[in-house]
Amino acid sequence: MKVQITKKTILNYTIFIIGLLTYTFAWSAFLLPCRIIGGGVSGLSGILNFILLPKVPVGVLNFVFNTILLCFGFKFLGSKFGGNTIFGIVFSSICFIFWQQILHVENLFDVMLFGPFMCALMGGALCGIGIGLTFSVGGNTGGTDIIALIISKFYNISPGKVIMFIDIVIIGLSYFVSHKVENVVFGYIVMVTLKMAFVLNIHI
Repeated sequence: MKVQITKKTILNYTIFIIGLLTYTFAWSAFLLPCRIIGGGVSGLSGILNFILLPKVPVGVLNFVFNTILLCFGFKFLGSKFGGNTIFGIVFSSICFIFWQQILHVENLFDVMLFGPFMCALMGGALCGIGIGLTFSVGGNTGGTDIIALIISKFYNISPGKVIMFIDIVIIGLSYFVSHKVENVVFGYIVMVTLKMAFVLNIHI
């Protein structure tokens, strides 16, 4: 019995890790090189990196933002967040640093050959697949989900609506990164593609 539980745990965390690697690869290889910002804490980290803190890696900013949100989560929601949330926050931040600062995945191929529209589609699809894999084994990456749960606790608003509103605002703020309206539109394409890929992934 113990062997079966161990095998299942190993399998779940393997899928969890693959999901996080896929999600952060999509950001590092397709979205950030084109200055396309999706939603969530990763999007907020990208905006801050481009505008104010170019020398601070996105992975570090992602970790800082998520840690702050996790502290608020513990304060307002108690011990709702377990080891999977902490693992997701830490490992996703490590993955960002691996893809960007160690492997420099943006230099492995010229994503501009695909064009920003295709980068938005591919990036959004891979993000959705990655998040879907993590959710399928009970994992998550923290982020704006924590804000949504806190708000829904005190107000009669579903977490899904809160997350969507936050994503719309963050993507709108990405205009100040490139000062191009089309990049904001590409950001919304990422959001829609991500949601579609996520839904398809968890129902397969």
